[in-house]
Amino acid sequence: MAHDSTILKMNRSPWAVLMLTVLAGASLSCGGRQGPKEVLAPRIEKLAPPSTTAGKGFQVQPSGESAVSVIGSNFTSASQICFNGKPAVTAFGGDTGLSAAVPAELYSREGTIAVTVVNADGRISNAVSFQVFPVAGPPPQLSRTWPDSCVIGRGFNVQPNGGSALGVAGSNFLPGARIYLDETPLETAFGGGTALSGMVPASLLRAPRTAKIRVKNPDGKTSNALDFPMSAGPR
Repeated sequence: MAHDSTILKMNRSPWAVLMLTVLAGASLSCGGRQGPKEVLAPRIEKLAPPSTTAGKGFQVQPSGESAVSVIGSNFTSASQICFNGKPAVTAFGGDTGLSAAVPAELYSREGTIAVTVVNADGRISNAVSFQVFPVAGPPPQLSRTWPDSCVIGRGFNVQPNGGSALGVAGSNFLPGARIYLDETPLETAFGGGTALSGMVPASLLRAPRTAKIRVKNPDGKTSNALDFPMSAGPR
Protein backbone atom coordinates (compact mmCIF):
# COMPACT_ATOMS: atom_id res chain seq x y z
CA MET A 1 0.00 0.00 0.00
CA ALA A 2 1.44 3.33 -0.97
CA HIS A 3 1.72 5.97 1.74
CA ASP A 4 2.86 9.53 1.57
CA SER A 5 5.82 9.91 3.78
CA THR A 6 8.70 12.17 4.60
CA ILE A 7 10.73 9.38 6.02
CA LEU A 8 13.88 10.49 4.24
CA LYS A 9 13.81 13.73 6.19
CA MET A 10 15.45 12.09 9.12
CA ASN A 11 15.42 15.24 11.24
CA ARG A 12 11.77 14.29 11.82
CA SER A 13 12.59 10.66 12.54
CA PRO A 14 10.80 8.93 15.43
CA TRP A 15 14.06 7.38 16.48
CA ALA A 16 15.62 9.10 19.47
CA VAL A 17 19.34 9.81 19.48
CA LEU A 18 20.73 9.27 22.96
CA MET A 19 23.41 11.76 23.89
CA LEU A 20 25.71 11.57 26.88
CA THR A 21 26.54 15.02 28.22
CA VAL A 22 29.65 15.61 30.35
CA LEU A 23 28.94 18.31 32.89
CA ALA A 24 31.44 21.13 32.91
CA GLY A 25 33.84 20.92 35.80
CA ALA A 26 33.23 17.23 36.56
CA SER A 27 36.31 15.47 37.83
CA LEU A 28 37.77 12.31 36.32
CA SER A 29 37.17 9.06 38.17
CA CYS A 30 39.97 7.34 40.02
CA GLY A 31 40.00 4.66 37.37
CA GLY A 32 41.71 7.04 34.97
CA ARG A 33 40.92 7.44 31.31
CA GLN A 34 38.80 4.80 29.63
CA GLY A 35 40.04 2.95 26.58
CA PRO A 36 38.44 3.37 23.16
CA LYS A 37 34.86 2.18 22.81
CA GLU A 38 34.48 -1.14 21.05
CA VAL A 39 33.21 -0.70 17.50
CA LEU A 40 30.44 -3.18 16.77
CA ALA A 41 29.16 -4.38 13.43
CA PRO A 42 25.78 -2.98 12.33
CA ARG A 43 22.77 -5.21 12.88
CA ILE A 44 19.35 -5.16 11.21
CA GLU A 45 16.35 -6.10 13.32
CA LYS A 46 13.52 -5.35 10.90
CA LEU A 47 12.45 -3.48 7.79
CA ALA A 48 9.53 -1.11 7.43
CA PRO A 49 7.73 -2.08 5.34
CA PRO A 50 9.01 -5.66 5.08
CA SER A 51 7.30 -6.36 1.74
CA THR A 52 5.26 -5.06 -1.17
CA THR A 53 3.38 -6.29 -4.23
CA ALA A 54 5.27 -6.36 -7.53
CA GLY A 55 5.20 -2.92 -9.14
CA LYS A 56 3.40 -1.29 -6.21
CA GLY A 57 5.00 1.70 -4.50
CA PHE A 58 5.38 1.99 -0.72
CA GLN A 59 6.19 4.88 1.59
CA VAL A 60 6.23 7.05 -1.52
CA GLN A 61 8.41 10.16 -1.23
CA PRO A 62 7.80 13.61 -2.77
CA SER A 63 10.26 12.54 -5.49
CA GLY A 64 7.94 9.63 -6.37
CA GLU A 65 10.44 7.03 -5.14
CA SER A 66 9.56 4.30 -2.66
CA ALA A 67 11.49 4.21 0.60
CA VAL A 68 12.30 1.49 3.09
CA SER A 69 13.37 2.05 6.68
CA VAL A 70 15.93 -0.14 8.40
CA ILE A 71 15.66 -0.53 12.17
CA GLY A 72 18.57 -2.04 14.06
CA SER A 73 21.68 -1.03 15.98
CA ASN A 74 25.26 0.22 15.65
CA PHE A 75 24.55 2.47 12.67
CA THR A 76 26.66 5.56 12.05
CA SER A 77 26.22 8.72 10.00
CA ALA A 78 28.36 7.08 7.31
CA SER A 79 26.37 3.82 7.18
CA GLN A 80 24.92 2.81 3.84
CA ILE A 81 21.98 0.58 3.05
CA CYS A 82 22.73 -1.92 0.29
CA PHE A 83 20.15 -3.60 -1.94
CA ASN A 84 21.44 -6.89 -3.32
CA GLY A 85 24.94 -5.69 -2.46
CA LYS A 86 24.65 -2.32 -4.22
CA PRO A 87 24.92 0.74 -1.91
CA ALA A 88 22.11 3.28 -1.95
CA VAL A 89 21.97 6.93 -0.90
CA THR A 90 21.11 6.61 2.78
CA ALA A 91 19.50 8.97 5.29
CA PHE A 92 20.74 8.68 8.88
CA GLY A 93 18.14 8.72 11.64
CA GLY A 94 20.36 7.80 14.56
CA ASP A 95 22.31 4.73 15.53
CA THR A 96 19.13 2.61 15.35
CA GLY A 97 17.52 3.90 12.15
CA LEU A 98 18.31 4.45 8.48
CA SER A 99 16.25 4.84 5.32
CA ALA A 100 16.84 4.79 1.58
CA ALA A 101 14.92 4.91 -1.68
CA VAL A 102 14.49 1.54 -3.39
CA PRO A 103 15.09 1.48 -7.17
CA ALA A 104 11.81 0.66 -8.90
CA GLU A 105 13.37 -2.06 -11.02
CA LEU A 106 14.12 -4.07 -7.88
CA TYR A 107 10.44 -4.50 -6.99
CA SER A 108 8.98 -4.57 -10.51
CA ARG A 109 8.55 -8.35 -10.31
CA GLU A 110 8.19 -10.92 -7.56
CA GLY A 111 11.25 -12.08 -5.68
CA THR A 112 13.38 -11.01 -2.74
CA ILE A 113 15.76 -8.13 -2.21
CA ALA A 114 18.69 -8.75 0.15
CA VAL A 115 19.05 -5.72 2.42
CA THR A 116 22.29 -5.13 4.33
CA VAL A 117 24.02 -2.19 6.01
CA VAL A 118 27.73 -1.47 5.66
CA ASN A 119 29.59 0.90 7.96
CA ALA A 120 32.54 3.09 6.98
CA ASP A 121 34.95 0.63 8.62
CA GLY A 122 33.79 -2.07 6.20
CA ARG A 123 31.75 -4.04 8.72
CA ILE A 124 28.62 -5.50 7.17
CA SER A 125 25.36 -6.37 8.90
CA ASN A 126 23.27 -9.48 8.69
CA ALA A 127 21.09 -9.70 5.57
CA VAL A 128 17.30 -9.34 5.81
CA SER A 129 14.99 -10.12 2.90
CA PHE A 130 12.51 -7.59 1.53
CA GLN A 131 9.79 -9.72 -0.04
CA VAL A 132 8.16 -8.76 -3.34
CA PHE A 133 4.92 -10.71 -3.71
CA PRO A 134 3.25 -11.47 -7.06
CA VAL A 135 0.12 -9.62 -8.15
CA ALA A 136 -1.67 -12.95 -8.48
CA GLY A 137 -0.91 -16.44 -7.28
CA PRO A 138 -2.37 -19.81 -6.30
CA PRO A 139 -5.41 -19.88 -3.99
CA PRO A 140 -4.62 -19.25 -0.33
CA GLN A 141 -4.66 -22.25 1.97
CA LEU A 142 -5.68 -22.23 5.65
CA SER A 143 -4.14 -24.63 8.15
CA ARG A 144 -5.28 -23.24 11.52
CA THR A 145 -6.67 -20.33 13.47
CA TRP A 146 -5.85 -19.14 16.96
CA PRO A 147 -7.85 -19.37 18.98
CA ASP A 148 -9.68 -22.23 17.28
CA SER A 149 -12.97 -21.51 19.09
CA CYS A 150 -14.53 -19.00 21.45
CA VAL A 151 -17.35 -18.41 23.94
CA ILE A 152 -19.92 -15.84 22.87
CA GLY A 153 -19.87 -12.62 24.82
CA ARG A 154 -16.25 -13.14 25.79
CA GLY A 155 -13.45 -11.50 23.90
CA PHE A 156 -10.19 -13.20 22.98
CA ASN A 157 -6.80 -11.63 22.36
CA VAL A 158 -8.59 -8.38 23.22
CA GLN A 159 -7.10 -5.28 21.59
CA PRO A 160 -7.09 -1.67 22.87
CA ASN A 161 -10.12 -0.87 20.69
CA GLY A 162 -12.11 -3.66 22.37
CA GLY A 163 -12.09 -5.96 19.36
CA SER A 164 -10.86 -9.54 19.44
CA ALA A 165 -7.84 -10.52 17.33
CA LEU A 166 -8.12 -13.70 15.28
CA GLY A 167 -4.88 -15.16 13.96
CA VAL A 168 -4.77 -17.26 10.80
CA ALA A 169 -1.94 -19.46 9.57
CA GLY A 170 -1.57 -20.97 6.13
CA SER A 171 0.12 -20.30 2.81
CA ASN A 172 -0.12 -18.28 -0.41
CA PHE A 173 -1.39 -15.13 1.31
CA LEU A 174 -0.84 -11.92 -0.65
CA PRO A 175 -0.66 -8.31 0.58
CA GLY A 176 -4.23 -7.05 0.81
CA ALA A 177 -5.66 -10.47 1.73
CA ARG A 178 -8.82 -10.34 3.87
CA ILE A 179 -10.07 -12.74 6.52
CA TYR A 180 -13.79 -13.47 6.37
CA LEU A 181 -15.90 -14.64 9.30
CA ASP A 182 -18.83 -16.22 7.50
CA GLU A 183 -19.66 -13.52 4.93
CA THR A 184 -18.21 -10.59 6.89
CA PRO A 185 -14.77 -9.27 5.87
CA LEU A 186 -12.57 -8.43 8.84
CA GLU A 187 -10.04 -5.64 9.15
CA THR A 188 -6.93 -7.67 8.35
CA ALA A 189 -3.23 -7.16 9.06
CA PHE A 190 -0.76 -8.85 6.71
CA GLY A 191 1.96 -10.78 8.52
CA GLY A 192 3.61 -12.30 5.44
CA GLY A 193 2.72 -15.09 3.05
CA THR A 194 1.88 -17.48 5.89
CA ALA A 195 0.19 -15.36 8.59
CA LEU A 196 -2.68 -12.90 8.93
CA SER A 197 -4.63 -11.42 11.81
CA GLY A 198 -8.14 -10.04 11.75
CA MET A 199 -10.13 -7.83 14.09
CA VAL A 200 -13.44 -9.41 15.16
CA PRO A 201 -15.95 -6.86 16.50
CA ALA A 202 -18.00 -7.82 19.56
CA SER A 203 -21.17 -7.65 17.45
CA LEU A 204 -20.12 -10.84 15.65
CA LEU A 205 -19.66 -12.78 18.90
CA ARG A 206 -23.20 -12.65 20.25
CA ALA A 207 -24.93 -15.74 18.87
CA PRO A 208 -23.77 -19.36 19.36
CA ARG A 209 -22.97 -21.09 16.08
CA THR A 210 -20.16 -22.64 14.10
CA ALA A 211 -18.76 -19.88 11.93
CA LYS A 212 -16.64 -20.41 8.82
CA ILE A 213 -13.27 -18.74 8.45
CA ARG A 214 -11.92 -18.06 4.95
CA VAL A 215 -9.24 -15.89 3.37
CA LYS A 216 -9.66 -14.03 0.09
CA ASN A 217 -6.65 -12.69 -1.80
CA PRO A 218 -6.83 -9.41 -3.76
CA ASP A 219 -6.73 -11.43 -7.00
CA GLY A 220 -10.15 -12.84 -6.02
CA LYS A 221 -9.00 -16.35 -5.11
CA THR A 222 -10.53 -17.78 -1.94
CA SER A 223 -9.18 -20.35 0.50
CA ASN A 224 -10.67 -23.45 2.01
CA ALA A 225 -12.91 -22.89 5.05
CA LEU A 226 -12.13 -23.74 8.68
CA ASP A 227 -14.78 -24.19 11.35
CA PHE A 228 -14.77 -21.70 14.22
CA PRO A 229 -17.14 -22.94 16.97
CA MET A 230 -18.75 -20.16 19.01
CA SER A 231 -20.37 -21.77 22.05
CA ALA A 232 -22.69 -20.43 24.73
CA GLY A 233 -20.30 -21.56 27.43
CA PRO A 234 -21.16 -22.99 30.87
CA ARG A 235 -24.35 -21.82 32.56
